[in-house]
Amino acid sequence: MFSTLLGLVQTKTAISEFPCRMACSSVQLKTYLRFSLNYILTMFDFIHEFKWIREKPTRLEGKVALITGGSSCIGESTARLFAKHGAKVVIADVQDELGHSVCEELKIESASFVHCDVTREKDVENTVNTAAVENKLDFL
Repeated sequence: MFSTLLGLVQTKTAISEFPCRMACSSVQLKTYLRFSLNYILTMFDFIHEFKWIREKPTRLEGKVALITGGSSCIGESTARLFAKHGAKVVIADVQDELGHSVCEELKIESASFVHCDVTREKDVENTVNTAAVENKLDFL
């Protein structure tokens, strides 16, 4: 985008056609655009240097999360996010095929699926017992 704008500034007609109709010379506009581009690239490099921001996906390592409705929509997104950050995810849903496909995508060791209809107490009890590995359930 910036290279396109810089190319447009090369001609005098570009200034009059520029959307904001800036009252400045092409040299001033070119300098401003280059400064802006350099600033954005510098900030990107600065943020990219903080590898700990990118390498913190293990902050939920060793945690167990039971996510109802985890086969689709918000539940699926939540399951993916928790798994990305290192949690063991137990997906509980009535959509068996979708639940198993999500588990396969997340990795078998970090996700499992349990058929559960939350309107049935027996299903909920079975799901909680399955998720509470070694008497541990961190997120529900």
